[in-house]
Amino acid sequence: MTQDLCGHLLLREWAAWAGEQNVLGLPTRSTIERARQGGLERGACSPEGPMPPEIRKTDAAVSRLRLIDQMAWRALKLHYLSGYPVFRLASEMKISRRKVEFTLVRAQRLVRMEREGFANAG
Repeated sequence: MTQDLCGHLLLREWAAWAGEQNVLGLPTRSTIERARQGGLERGACSPEGPMPPEIRKTDAAVSRLRLIDQMAWRALKLHYLSGYPVFRLASEMKISRRKVEFTLVRAQRLVRMEREGFANAG
């Protein structure tokens, strides 16, 4: 089974932005350093910049996926946000490697379709 390349690229871009912006609750810099650079408000654990419109669309699609398919959400979270390879996903989720691959492809496709406005078309 081949991955949905467009969905995969959208998710990689989304995950890269999320990791850089500290939206996962994992600080990339200390609160004191951030406060020194931008005052007390910048020391907070909120994202440092506004979410770009394209990332916002993907984020909304991922949020919808989380509501409709918990297994796909968990696979996306572990794969894209935590960097787990497929074999480790299979072990962590206690399913076969083939099922993980299928779940990731399904999630990629659903995110792409949701972004394109065709969430109910499949």
